[in-house]
Amino acid sequence: MALKRREGRSYSVEEMMNSLNKEFIKGNRDSDSDTTIYVISSTCFQDSSKRFLVCDSRDNESREEAESEWLSPHYGSTILEAVTKAFANRNSNG
Repeated sequence: MALKRREGRSYSVEEMMNSLNKEFIKGNRDSDSDTTIYVISSTCFQDSSKRFLVCDSRDNESREEAESEWLSPHYGSTILEAVTKAFANRNSNG
């Protein structure tokens, strides 16, 4: 019996962001809810490898009260690179 090689799948930026924000998209938008929301932003860094970041958009009060670990930002030279880093990190952590 031969083992089949699993082929990698390519995801678009939209698919990765939908996956990252699926709890928020499902409708957990209540004011009492502390759902993680990933956002994409440009940075002011002159370092070309840190032009864009994907980070947790919750406010500082939520950050202090969060039961789960606060998300560290993921930097990239392109939006695709930053989103891919966040997506890979999220998938490796469960």
